[in-house]
Amino acid sequence: MSQSIKQIIYACLFIIVLTAGLVFFGKNSHEVEFNFVIGTITLPLSLLILVVFFAGVMLGWLSVMPLWLRQRRRIGRLEKQVRMAEKEVNNLRVMPIKDRP
Repeated sequence: MSQSIKQIIYACLFIIVLTAGLVFFGKNSHEVEFNFVIGTITLPLSLLILVVFFAGVMLGWLSVMPLWLRQRRRIGRLEKQVRMAEKEVNNLRVMPIKDRP
């Protein structure tokens, strides 16, 4: 697919998701009371759902972060090993062959 077709598809998807979000916020605008340990707050249902969704995304991201960092470190070590092995192979290729006595 060409780049311009991809951009058109992404723009259409963005417009569809944005429209669905606006309709969702419009239909769920009534106030709800949210009770938590230190108090109570009243806010629109759609905003509460958005905040809870965002908190879930952040918690999920934080739970995956240690694994991601471990993998990045391992990839870095492996890339270093590959560079050293390639350097060794290149050195062996240019090394002259010695005749046996």
